Amino acid sequence: MPTALHMLTAGLADVAAPLSLDELDRSGFLGPLFESFGCPAGAQPRAFSAGQGVGCSHDGEWDVLELAAGNETLFLCGDATSSLDVARILTDRGALPKWGMVLVLSQSAGRGQLRRPWVSPRGNVYAALRLPADPPFTADYAALSVGCMLAEGFRTLGIPVQLKWPNDILLDDCKVGGILLEERAGIIIAGIGINCTFAPPVAQLRDGWAVRAASLLEKGYDLTPLALFASLVKNGRFWYLNEIRRAGHGAFPSCAERHLAWMGRGIVVHGGDVDDKPGRIAGLSPEGGLRVRFPDGERVILSGSIVPGS
Repeated sequence: MPTALHMLTAGLADVAAPLSLDELDRSGFLGPLFESFGCPAGAQPRAFSAGQGVGCSHDGEWDVLELAAGNETLFLCGDATSSLDVARILTDRGALPKWGMVLVLSQSAGRGQLRRPWVSPRGNVYAALRLPADPPFTADYAALSVGCMLAEGFRTLGIPVQLKWPNDILLDDCKVGGILLEERAGIIIAGIGINCTFAPPVAQLRDGWAVRAASLLEKGYDLTPLALFASLVKNGRFWYLNEIRRAGHGAFPSCAERHLAWMGRGIVVHGGDVDDKPGRIAGLSPEGGLRVRFPDGERVILSGSIVPGS
């Protein structure tokens, strides 16, 4: 399905800086950006964009430059506080529909698990995706559902990522991405971060309870943020519509298990219902909890962190 690209040329309130085609070009987005959406190689924006130069004003605060038409919506922003902040404002103003996407160049106030600050320099994916208010995105395993959707998208690109329950994306046991959900008034937005070219050093991760971070580039995958994110959402949504929505959301746990990291391996559970207790991953419960076999029997873990054990 084609995607409508919109660039916020005047910024957005106090959360996103203005963005221009020149800045996109300097950021390395421009060529791959247009080519990834089916535009001829080397084509200039004016050659194919019916909306070129036509700004759409909303409350006098922001302008939109349409780069290409389509059925899906993706907003491109400059440096921002966070992609979630931008998505929330656009949603409140009726501009971001279900499955609408936001991609920002960098974040000054990105947030990770438990609201921890997240280092967000240019070159990575810092995105937000408005989810439909339908299962499995409305269930307790909503973050895992987004992770599974992205993992299916990665699979189409030949990148064998796995999901570290409940919301991390791993490659070769290294964290290359993460997911954070925010819900307000029944509207669910997923914040998505993927390390394309940069990964935070170990010193900035949680001592003892975080796997090493890595970038896709150091793993041999040279991908630009826009082309990668748009592909992941497109292919992941195709999987959702054809495997989950068609079969019923009860099919989700078995579909997700094929992407689950450390199946059958020893782990240690930290926090949540069980603290610092070794066990082995057995799979997912129908509610999306993690089934773990402990020496004294199997339990379903609904919260906490896991790391590889013996």
